[in-house]
Amino acid sequence: MSKRKPISVIPGEDPSVDQASALVQEYTGKLRAMSRRIRHIREEYLAAKQKRLEESSTRPKAPIERSQEQKAWVDLADVFRSRYDECTEYLRSIVPHARKLAQHVSQLITHGTDRTVVKIELSLRVAELESAIETAQRSAGGYQDFSAA
Repeated sequence: MSKRKPISVIPGEDPSVDQASALVQEYTGKLRAMSRRIRHIREEYLAAKQKRLEESSTRPKAPIERSQEQKAWVDLADVFRSRYDECTEYLRSIVPHARKLAQHVSQLITHGTDRTVVKIELSLRVAELESAIETAQRSAGGYQDFSAA
C-alpha cells in the first residue's frame, strides 16, 4: 500500500485539487507497475520456452523422460498463465475507475481552480495517467499463449 503525501491546503484553494493530484500520481504509478509486471511475465515465459526448446533438441530422450518433462512444462505454463491472468484481472477492474478519475480531474482543471500553474500540473498528470491507462490496456490486451507446446 502506498503512502500518500499529506494534503497541503493553499489558502483559498480547493483541497480537492491536491487530493486529485495525489490520486492521479498514485494510480499512474500502479498502472505502470502492472504494465511492467505483465511485460516481465511474458519475457520470463518466452525465455523459459526458448530454454526448453533448446534443451529438447540437444539429446534424444526416453518416452518416460519426455512425459515427465511435458508435465513439468504444463505446470510451469500454468504458473505463468495464473500470474498473467491475475495482472489482467487487476487491470480490468482498475482501468474504468482510472478513466473516471482522469475525467474528474479534467473537469477540475476546467472548473475547479483559477491558478494557471495548478491547471498545467493537473493537465500533465492527467496526460500521464491516460498514457499509463493505454499502455496497461495494450499490455493486457495482447493475449499471451501460455501453451505447453
